[in-house]
Amino acid sequence: MQIRKNALSISLLALLFGPLAGCLSSGVPTATSPGPAGKVVQGAVSGATVWADALSAGTQFIIDTGTSPNESATETTTSSAGGYTIPVTPGYKYAILSQGGTDSITGEKATTLIAPGGAQCVSPLTTLAELDTNDPNGQLEANLNALLPAGETFGADITATGALTPASMVFLTSITTAVTAFDVAIQDAATKSNATLTPQQLDDINLTLYSQMAGQFSTLPAGSLSNTATLAASLQTALTAAISTIATNNPNITVANPSTIAATIANNSVATAANVVGIATNNAALQNVTPGNVQTTAVAVLTSPAVTEQVVLSGRVQLITNTVTSVAGTVAASITVASTPSTYSPPAIPIATNPTIIGYELVAQNTGNAWSIQSLTMTFSDDMVATNSTDAHSVLNPANYQFNQPGCSPASYSSRVLTFNCGSVGSGAFTITTLSSTSTGGVWASATSQGLLVNNVKVFTLPTLTGSSGGTGVALF
Repeated sequence: MQIRKNALSISLLALLFGPLAGCLSSGVPTATSPGPAGKVVQGAVSGATVWADALSAGTQFIIDTGTSPNESATETTTSSAGGYTIPVTPGYKYAILSQGGTDSITGEKATTLIAPGGAQCVSPLTTLAELDTNDPNGQLEANLNALLPAGETFGADITATGALTPASMVFLTSITTAVTAFDVAIQDAATKSNATLTPQQLDDINLTLYSQMAGQFSTLPAGSLSNTATLAASLQTALTAAISTIATNNPNITVANPSTIAATIANNSVATAANVVGIATNNAALQNVTPGNVQTTAVAVLTSPAVTEQVVLSGRVQLITNTVTSVAGTVAASITVASTPSTYSPPAIPIATNPTIIGYELVAQNTGNAWSIQSLTMTFSDDMVATNSTDAHSVLNPANYQFNQPGCSPASYSSRVLTFNCGSVGSGAFTITTLSSTSTGGVWASATSQGLLVNNVKVFTLPTLTGSSGGTGVALF
């Protein structure tokens, strides 16, 4: 993290919510850090536009400018490895949106993706979780986590070494192939009609597909997503509802036989995913899955050992590309598309309104060979549970935080601001992780009984000390 030293210490609230209102009483220099950083992964997605999309203002899934909040201040582009850094910490409740870009493994255009505010990765799995709005017991998140290696969660970097399992690879490849195939079919139909669809309308189509998947998969019992027959049948149900909804919401798009199209996409997507993973893992049963038998011949896919996306897909991407091309060509024949009308009105797609951490403030004082933490605060977008330090969901429960340095613990909470007590910290990285909510713990919002959907990680970088016996402090936000 690069540290930029300024002449004044500026209060966090002034940075987030208004013009310069004053200075910290210590009068020390400040070092201002950028906003949330993360990675867009399908494979790693390069060249995607990423921004913090406000959940309670503006228009969904576009970068609002000249309004409050001005989302353009948060806009950035992913690197070749999928990395991004939001230029500023948003002072509002938000979701992270990724539009466009290229999947570095398949070479296909990436689907539109979304993640909860503060997520470290934006992926198809976080997209499902963020669009899961009618699942108070968190069944979808539990189902997704059950597909992954022990200890991994849906918010992790799915491109990391050993981040997936055969079951999660089949699932991930199935849903991304399905969304990509329908997206390509829509655009093929538009090209044949010399029609132009706006990025906003394509975003809405992509997220409608994911939204219906989220609703369908959240109704399934644990373990069902690691069965090829159940996965294909459930994916077909979700796609049938999604395609019908797309046709209803988009008067410039006409779709014949949504259920037939859904079956074609679902069966081919799951069969291809099974074949790819079967070849990579020498699993003959998966290699024998076909679009014709995928829903009648159930194959249980293992949730171990851990595998790596790049390794599994290496040399087998053409199988996916062939499926996308073939299915899209078949499906496009049943779709009629006109250009996006100037009066296009985006449909409302429900998004989980989990709370967001919208600000941090760390003030440290050089006390020799260590930094003494003068204050450390965290600001939430919502009022949070703060009953006592033993409540599993309270922001005052130390079990809901992890530090890479000992000595910090939550001390007090008021008006959405949590204050920590800390001791001395050495130079270098100072990391705090706020643990996501689960059925038994994690930080919850009192107003909604929902909490942070993913672990939120903030890294402060304390400058190297000179060994002096005191001196100037530094404030990092």
